[in-house]
Amino acid sequence: MRPAKPRRALRSALVGSVAGIAEFVAQNASFCIANVKRRCYAFGMSKMSTRRKLAIATWGSPREGNIYGKMTLDATAVLEHIDRLSKETGVKVTMTHFIGKMVAEALANSPGLNGYLRFGVYHQHQTVDVSFVVNIGEGADLGKVKVESLDQKSIVELAQELRRRTTKVRGGKDEVFE
Repeated sequence: MRPAKPRRALRSALVGSVAGIAEFVAQNASFCIANVKRRCYAFGMSKMSTRRKLAIATWGSPREGNIYGKMTLDATAVLEHIDRLSKETGVKVTMTHFIGKMVAEALANSPGLNGYLRFGVYHQHQTVDVSFVVNIGEGADLGKVKVESLDQKSIVELAQELRRRTTKVRGGKDEVFE
């Protein structure tokens, strides 16, 4: 007999405790194993680890339009560039400013990534706007500051605008945030 919502139950168990995971596996073991075999052998994946097979069987396709990634890069040259910019201009430039500017450049050069889906139809944004999460309230709260047309601004201009807007948000004087 197949459980009603095994994926939702597994996610709840993962959020819960080790006992919750054990209980989920005990109740849904036969369904999970059958699902793993069906999915893995159908795609010729019989030589995968058990962990990978369980991940394939229990997690479905994405339901949101976000893309997540992780990279490890040597940032020595970037840090030197940031230090040089800070010294030359007198404006504190950080890695956050550099990465934000690079994201804006990437979105400007790949317009297919700069948009959203609404009812299954892709709509492209007319400008490259990037939002930054900022600390407001001594680490107790976070806020969002959107910098519009970032692809048209320099890193120093970004640093100045982000500092000015963050100060306004922290002081409760930003019209857009309120």
